[in-house]
Order: sequence, then structure tokens, then C-alpha cells
Amino acid sequence: MAYNPRTIRAGELRHRITINGITRGTPLATGEKPMIETSIATVWAKVESLSGRMGEIAKGMYPTATDRIEMRYFPNLTITNNSVVFGTRRFAINNINDVDNIHKKMILTVTETLKPMTENTVSA
Repeated sequence: MAYNPRTIRAGELRHRITINGITRGTPLATGEKPMIETSIATVWAKVESLSGRMGEIAKGMYPTATDRIEMRYFPNLTITNNSVVFGTRRFAINNINDVDNIHKKMILTVTETLKPMTENTVSA
């Protein structure tokens, strides 16, 4: 059988991910509305690491990891209102590709921000 990039072989989807919805909560005394994440669904996916790098944010070094998540089509998934959890890792969604716009397969590009690097952090 010829390879078809639009389909997903069930055996390739070996990772369980959780899709979270992000909403704004009730305003606090400061007027700030806290972000609340709730689990929407747990689905099978294929998670692949693409790259890692160090970035400076607020005078601290933060390692980031970019991954690619391949999954079956999931309706109403958005960059701003959803996040992905894979084990202990939490990802922000950067891009959503509905392959060929046929609602069969989605490819997400996601970024994980890890704990900040400190002077006591040991790196290889």
C-alpha cells in the first residue's frame, strides 16, 4: 500500500496527550483575571522533538523545546484558547495545520518553556 500523507497509521499514535482549554476566571481584588486550564480531552498522538535552545527572558536564561505533535483532527482547537500536556510537559500551541483542510489529520507545532537556568544548574 502506498504512503498517503493525509492518513495516520494507528500504530504511529503511541503517546497520550491531554488537550486543555484556557479561560479567564473571576477578577481578583487587583482586577487581574487569572487564567484557568481545564482538561477537554485525552487523545492519542505522535510527539516528536524538533529543536531546543536557550533564550534570555527577564534577565534569566530559559531553555525552550519545540516539538511537533501529529494527531487526528480535533474540532475547535485554537492557538489562543488551548494548550497541550504530555506527561509532565506543558506546551503552548504555536501553529495548527489541518493537513489539506480535509479534517482528518492535524499537525501542531508546540513550544515548552522549561525551568529557568540558575548558577546552580548543571549542564552537560
